[in-house]
Amino acid sequence: MAHLDVEKLCMFLARAEHVPDWSHISPAEWEQLVTTAHHESVAPLLYHLLHTADVLECVPPQLGQSLRGSYRATLARNSLLFQELSRILHTVPDMPIVMLKGAALAPTLYGDIGLRPMSDIDLLVSHEHLIPLEHAFAIAGCRRVEMVPGLEDITGQVQLSGPHTPLAIDLHWGLIAGFDDRRSPPVDWFFEHAEPWALPDNTLHALQLSPTANLLYLSAHLMIRHGGEWIRLLRFYDLHLVCERQGHRVNWDELIERAAEYHWAASLYAAMQMTQQLFATPLPAGWLEQLAARCTPTEQHDIAAIQQLPQTQTIRALQHLAGLPWRARARLVRAIMFPTRQYLRWRYPLDLPHVLDWLYYPYRWFDIGRDSVTTLSYMLYRKDREERDGT
Repeated sequence: MAHLDVEKLCMFLARAEHVPDWSHISPAEWEQLVTTAHHESVAPLLYHLLHTADVLECVPPQLGQSLRGSYRATLARNSLLFQELSRILHTVPDMPIVMLKGAALAPTLYGDIGLRPMSDIDLLVSHEHLIPLEHAFAIAGCRRVEMVPGLEDITGQVQLSGPHTPLAIDLHWGLIAGFDDRRSPPVDWFFEHAEPWALPDNTLHALQLSPTANLLYLSAHLMIRHGGEWIRLLRFYDLHLVCERQGHRVNWDELIERAAEYHWAASLYAAMQMTQQLFATPLPAGWLEQLAARCTPTEQHDIAAIQQLPQTQTIRALQHLAGLPWRARARLVRAIMFPTRQYLRWRYPLDLPHVLDWLYYPYRWFDIGRDSVTTLSYMLYRKDREERDGT
């Protein structure tokens, strides 16, 4: 997470009634606050707060316009995404489809799809239903983006995209990763703890995770897949909303038991502790202490290490490799270095003629090298700074 004016922004988002006087915030403070909101992906939320409190006139006009623009852009994009998703899913045979992350939370906990930015839509599906779902999306022009054939068994998901649709879909049949990853639990329990979900206008019906299952999954995904210094504030706010608005429906004891069973106790603890620090999130008395007692030293070490790292592509790849056996690691490394040409065209919009497709590979390797050097430089700088501070 960026080290900007996050504390003040959290106070605005979760404890706005404690702001003494909006009119006494200086233009420089507003600029820092709005810049932080954009950086942390909560600009639409800040706009909504100011608009609802009827204090938008206290914001310098240009900054107010940027917040309003962020909300309108998010609303337009999400409306289009849900419209496209609804159109496609109406052609799919009846099967359990669970909305995940932002797609599940935006219409329900946020109450306004313009408040929760989404880069794609994540769906949890049964592995046996993957082929008919892929077929339905392919007819709509949203086809599989394959890094290398068979790699989805490692990642536990299929990426779908297309040139003529705004939809970017991740079809998950595994959570966190595929079956080979030691940190990926069986999904049966999550399907059993799914409940009805619908858009406010009832144009789309599916399932969503129960509050208990949602806290467990969101925390693990946050800390294992996105853990690091640059986690966006928005992801912690997701957790805060689940606790604040659905906490009475959370089975807190079962949450601890499942986290320990799936080796996610340290992930859950780190995510919930940070959420409470940021937003004064209501948690049962003594619950964090009970959860801490179930964290194994290995889990704690892994999560602590992740939190110290920058969120570069190199670090994300290393985090993914960490949970795999050696054979799967070799397969993933080969896929990273030599992906399909279709994937390269999707990943890098260079628009090269097909006869020059081979040029994507040196560009890919240069990109990997540049990111690796950036990561190494940052880690060396951090280590040197820590040594200087310790002397």
